[in-house]
Amino acid sequence: MLLAVLTLSGAVRSRRLVETTLRFPVPFRAQLNLGSWLERLALVAGGYEDQLPGLLGELWQHAGGEGCVLDVGANVGLISIPTALAIGKETRLRPVVCAIEPVPDNFQALEGNVSRNALREEVRLLQVALGEKRGQVRIQVEGGRGAGEGTGTANVLPGPPPLRETAVPVEVETIDRLREQELVPSRVSVIKLDTDGYDLKVLEGARLTLERDRPAIFGEFDEHSLAKQGQGWTELRTLAHASGYGVFYKAVRAGWRFRPATGPGFGQDLLLLPLEALGRFAWCLDDARD
Repeated sequence: MLLAVLTLSGAVRSRRLVETTLRFPVPFRAQLNLGSWLERLALVAGGYEDQLPGLLGELWQHAGGEGCVLDVGANVGLISIPTALAIGKETRLRPVVCAIEPVPDNFQALEGNVSRNALREEVRLLQVALGEKRGQVRIQVEGGRGAGEGTGTANVLPGPPPLRETAVPVEVETIDRLREQELVPSRVSVIKLDTDGYDLKVLEGARLTLERDRPAIFGEFDEHSLAKQGQGWTELRTLAHASGYGVFYKAVRAGWRFRPATGPGFGQDLLLLPLEALGRFAWCLDDARD
């Protein structure tokens, strides 16, 4: 009902900002742009992907709880903030979350939302795109928005954009280089990826981090979006095998149970775990196969 009212009022077609308290998975303050479908959904539902911060917290704990959660594709902070609120109470480690977001408008909103919840010590903010090598890419923001035109979901364009599309140029770094520069904390326990098809490229730029820290990795890894970047199951399997990781797909719609992925057709939502540490993650693994 609320979504219908917002649509009729024209809010979904404009940059209309609202201040609210989201309820799930924990109460936190946020400024939301009703022109973005993700932020509208969060307003209507009282939160966004409210079970995901809990999963990240469990992965962090079973990974040893000695490093940070790296939130790649943090958008406006709807996952970073509740994750920091949850695990920040369990450790003196600062920061507990490193939120990475390349889109200028999204990053500005992310900064504001982190400050609204007094989490500047708990959440480190980095405005940069991540990939397999340094360079520059063009990002298309929801609705074809340019810089200064509002927040929204975004994806890296695989090639030159059509003339009708607006693309935001952003600099690309690798996780490994950010580690060398001490911009990313010295230890990473969990990596969360939501980059609309660029997830595997991000991991290709994190090979040393995977080797040294052995983080648990949860990512969207949407097959359709990966294909737009010329990647898929073969490239994912190759990287996982070379890094000593197992690949598991989400086996149920509700809750977090994962089964071994053996080929294409996994859809999206994958969990990558170090093979030597699978026993620590048995709580979310199911050996059964379809």
